[in-house]
Amino acid sequence: MDDNVVIVGGSIAGIFAAKELRKKGYQGGIKIVESEERLPYDKPPLTKEWMQDNENTAIPLLEKENFYDDNNIEIVLNTKIINIDTDKKQLLTERNKIINYDKLVLATGVKNKKLNYSNQNLNIHYLSNFLDALSIKEEASKEKQDIVILGGGFIGLELAASLKNLNHNVTLISRSEYPLSKIIGNQAAKYIKQLHEKNGINFMTNDTIKEIEGKDTVKKITTANNLEIQCNILIAGIGTFFEEIRNQGVEKLNTNNQGYIVNEYGQTNIKDVYAIGDCAVWPYDNQLINVKHWENAFNQGKNLAKNIINNNTSPFKIIPYFWSDQYNDSFEYLGHIKNWNRSEIEGNIENGTFSITYYDQLDKPQAVFFTNGYKNKKEVQDYLIKNKA
Repeated sequence: MDDNVVIVGGSIAGIFAAKELRKKGYQGGIKIVESEERLPYDKPPLTKEWMQDNENTAIPLLEKENFYDDNNIEIVLNTKIINIDTDKKQLLTERNKIINYDKLVLATGVKNKKLNYSNQNLNIHYLSNFLDALSIKEEASKEKQDIVILGGGFIGLELAASLKNLNHNVTLISRSEYPLSKIIGNQAAKYIKQLHEKNGINFMTNDTIKEIEGKDTVKKITTANNLEIQCNILIAGIGTFFEEIRNQGVEKLNTNNQGYIVNEYGQTNIKDVYAIGDCAVWPYDNQLINVKHWENAFNQGKNLAKNIINNNTSPFKIIPYFWSDQYNDSFEYLGHIKNWNRSEIEGNIENGTFSITYYDQLDKPQAVFFTNGYKNKKEVQDYLIKNKA
C-alpha cells in the first residue's frame, strides 16, 4: 500500500506535486495543509490582468473546489504547522493538533519583508496573498491616485505597469539605477526602465524611503535623497525571507538563509522529508541555488511526484526559467548565473526585440534573456543544454 503523503503549503509546487501523484496512479493518502483560509490560488495574475480588471474580484483558483474531492485529496485550510518531529513523523499545528505522515513535502514558500517605521499603523500595502492584492485593488479602484511603489523587482514593476494602465500617478523608488540590473545587467534593465518611463512611470533611483507622513493613511513620503512626494497608496515590494518551521528530532533539517537544502531528487538530509518550490535550495551546475519563480515551482512539484512513487530515481535537471509581462512587452529568462564574465547582445535593443546571452569565466553560456518572442524558448533550452555537455 502506498504511503501517506502530507504536503505543507498549498503553493504552486505543493498543488502540482499532489496533482501529479494522482495523475501517475498514486493510491496512498494525500493531505495538503495550508495556512490561508482560501483554496490554493495562482499568484502571477494578481499583479497583471487580475489587478487591471476592476470588475473581477474573484480569486484565481489553481483548481476548482471539486478537484480535491474528485481526486481524493484532503485539503486542510487555515492551519499553520509550527513544529516537525522527524523522529515520530508528526506535525504539530498551532491549535495543538497532531498530523501524522509517512512522507512529508515542505512547499511553504517564503514570507514578504516588511518596512520598519514607527508609524506602522498607516495603510502600507504588501503583496503576500490574495487579501493584500484585493486591498490594493480596492484602493486603486478610486479616482486617480498618487501611488508609490518601493522596490524595483518583478512584483514592483508588474504592479507599476498595471496601476499605470488604470491611469494612476505611479512613482517607483529603487535602490539601484536600473531595476533588475543584478539579474539581467544594465543594458536590459535600462530598456525596461525606459519602457516604464515612456508609459508615464516616475522613477526615483539610487534612493529609498526615509520618512512616511500621514494620519491613518499615508500622505507624503520623504526619500533618503531628501525628495518629497505626495502619496495616497504606498506599496512595498522589498524582497522575501525564508521562515523555517521549528523541527525536533535526533537530526535537524539542513537549511541556509534561503530555504531547506535538498538533493537532486528534492529530498532533504532526513529520509522521507522533501522540499520544493520557493523554500527549497537545490543543486544546479555544481552549486546550490534557490529560484523563486512559477515555472520552477511547477516543475519541481511534478518531478517530486515521480520520486515519491519511484523511490528517488528522477533527478531534477530542468533549466530555471521565468517570464514577466509589462505593458505590451514580454520578457523571458532561461538559465542561472549571478556573476557573468561577459554578455553578448543580438537583435535591436532600441525597438525591444533582442536577446542577451551571459557567459561564465570559462566562456560557456549559462543564461539567456530575450524579449517579445525574439527567440524560441525550446531552442534556447537546447542551446544551453548542448553547451553544458
